[in-house]
Amino acid sequence: MNIGIPRLLPWLGLSLLTACSGNYDGGTANNGGGPTEPTEFANVDEFYKARVEPTMSYCVSCHVSGGVADTPEGERMHLSTDRSQDMALLRASWEAMDRNNPVSRILLMSSGQADPHSGGSPWPQSSNAYRDMRVVLSCFENPDQCMQRIAEAGGGVTPAPQPLLGSNHGSSFSERYCEGPNGDAPRPDATVLPTDPRKLIKAGYNSGKAVFFNAYWEDCRADLPVEAQEAKTCGEYRAKRDAGWHLMSEGFASYGPVRTAAQWREQWRDWGLTAEPANFDEVLRLRTGRARATYHNPYPLPGEDPNAPGVNGGSGELPFGFRQRKDAAGNWTGMIGTTNCASCHVGEVGTDADGEGLGTMYGVGNSIGYSNTLQRGQSDAVTGFEILQFVSYDWDSIDSVAGFLDFSKYPANHMPSLQDTPSWWNTGSRARKFFDGGVAMDSVRIDLAAASSNSSPLGRERRAYIDRHGAATQTWVESLKSPAYPQEIDTALAEQGAILFHAKNLWLEQGNASRPRPPGGNGSCASCHGAYSPQFVNDPEFLVSPDLAGIAASISPKSVIGTDTNRADQLAGVFADVWETSWWSYPETSPAYIDPNTKTPEQERADDTLAASRPMGVCGWRPGTIGYLAPPLHGVWASAPYFHNGTVPTVEAVLDSSKRPDYWRRKVKAEGGISGFDTSLDAYDFEHMGWKHDVLACIQDSPDNFTACVPYREEPTIAETASRTPPLRGPSTPDTRMIVNTKRHANGNGGHEFSDVLTEQERRAIIEYLKTL
Repeated sequence: MNIGIPRLLPWLGLSLLTACSGNYDGGTANNGGGPTEPTEFANVDEFYKARVEPTMSYCVSCHVSGGVADTPEGERMHLSTDRSQDMALLRASWEAMDRNNPVSRILLMSSGQADPHSGGSPWPQSSNAYRDMRVVLSCFENPDQCMQRIAEAGGGVTPAPQPLLGSNHGSSFSERYCEGPNGDAPRPDATVLPTDPRKLIKAGYNSGKAVFFNAYWEDCRADLPVEAQEAKTCGEYRAKRDAGWHLMSEGFASYGPVRTAAQWREQWRDWGLTAEPANFDEVLRLRTGRARATYHNPYPLPGEDPNAPGVNGGSGELPFGFRQRKDAAGNWTGMIGTTNCASCHVGEVGTDADGEGLGTMYGVGNSIGYSNTLQRGQSDAVTGFEILQFVSYDWDSIDSVAGFLDFSKYPANHMPSLQDTPSWWNTGSRARKFFDGGVAMDSVRIDLAAASSNSSPLGRERRAYIDRHGAATQTWVESLKSPAYPQEIDTALAEQGAILFHAKNLWLEQGNASRPRPPGGNGSCASCHGAYSPQFVNDPEFLVSPDLAGIAASISPKSVIGTDTNRADQLAGVFADVWETSWWSYPETSPAYIDPNTKTPEQERADDTLAASRPMGVCGWRPGTIGYLAPPLHGVWASAPYFHNGTVPTVEAVLDSSKRPDYWRRKVKAEGGISGFDTSLDAYDFEHMGWKHDVLACIQDSPDNFTACVPYREEPTIAETASRTPPLRGPSTPDTRMIVNTKRHANGNGGHEFSDVLTEQERRAIIEYLKTL
């Protein structure tokens, strides 16, 4: 690299140079880290070593051979991993950039006074970092005045910068606090929990910072019984968390259809096979996309007594989400039922043999789904909720309505909003739920909406059940940590990615000049997805408090994110109107609220419409911005495919829209005449971070909507489903439903195209960094 070419450096050429301050403590890069000892410097070398050198490791991350700043445009700023060369190389770079002309571009760009660059502007003119670098550069220019400038700067030693890499890997603030800083020194049960930092995210919070929040926290449970409240101490927290796991593994009361063990074992007949596979349990998991249970989960084989000595429930192995029932005396019954939401929200990435933490994971569902119009791995939980709760149940009592379906008060005529199940280990890092941020995270009733549907025919019992168990369920879900990336990570490249992720303003690139801008933040990935790197988490220019590390609370308007709008469109209308006045939105605090248990028939008839007199709940479905909530990115490597509808196979394709296939299918595995997704790490694409996949060709005039070049509308509206008059469906099969056809309704793979401005090298660095989360 020639660092002496005497020409002005374009802004990209100094990409990331301005991040040289290193510790990112709010623009005063040398002020952090506590008190320093007074120091007198004998020469510029001592001053440089004490005050500037500690910060240069940040610059070295990118300005070395092979770094993201090693480009033809950036050839005049070049450093080395040999730290003894730092000062000499800095001087050579300063000379190559026209010295102090009258102010060095090294200072101008790092303070935001000149052309923007990928490293942000960490050296405001008022900062110690700016001052100290200015002293060194003035010494280069005027050696005779050097010691005077050093004396004016004062003594002291710059503290070492915070590391660029590091992550709390999701989980909840309470879990991390109670288990201690390193997870190996649990705090006593009597320890009072601090305030969850997510509760601080209200309108205006973190305003003007690099990370933007507009998905605000809402308190929903203030007037609920004590069992529905959040834990106050570490002991209460652990009890709720463990109770939630018990519910998730053992199953909710009488939930789901129940079948005998013999009926369970006969499912192969529905798969078109002529004989039962010898490895039935494995083939069933492949056929249905279910995951292996992480605990003893037996059922009896034909002729087996599940309660016989040594049998311990049976020799069969049920997948996660199903459970053999026990009677009141604790004996196995041979009856199998669906346990809970895990039956759809649990999948596999790798196997237990692939490494610690791999195999069964929460929130990466691969299940075949409940409808033959659904792409495998997708769900339509919103439509399901509408049918189960808004059409078939009373909005206030959640009792069943006469005739089961009542469209007179709820005109549910929109199309389904397809989605890929989100990662549960990110739940504790969000202020609001769901892809659109429509529901407050404190709204725990929704968590058990489906699980309680069959718990009782009476609404008052369902309501009590939900409020009794909802808090425990969410406490366990929020406690989960993201799985560690299973291969070695290039830490040098990942550090470059950390800088780009947090500091590169994508909207300052020419390719985004006319693109709608986000409503706040610094235009970086972190602006929407949150800050993770200790370097930036501890920078008050990014976050008000380091306790906000990893929290994402930014809803991108549809015009900014550009992804398929179907889901956001469908939830912005009548669904929101009904939700915010129903029992699910916690209307108990309204003076107009009438307890459903005491309502008269006349009162019930009067409030069965969307009249203005209906009491509003304290937690509605109106976050203020119609769009999509940028998710936290802990464990993002394991959450493929991407986008809310699961139409993009890799992170590389998320960051580069030209890499997105229109018709594709994950690698498929065949076993005993049955095909399903290959979830082993052999099918994982470590280079591009996501699933390996085959790009397919569509079929003209295909009757199968998953292979057709021009799909027809096969998804019925809610009303069509209820009236049994859906549009004509093609002859889709479990195999064709593994194909992702982005031309189908709600399956668009566009959007997030503002990241196309990244160079290939920058993309590689960001992907490497994301592996560390």
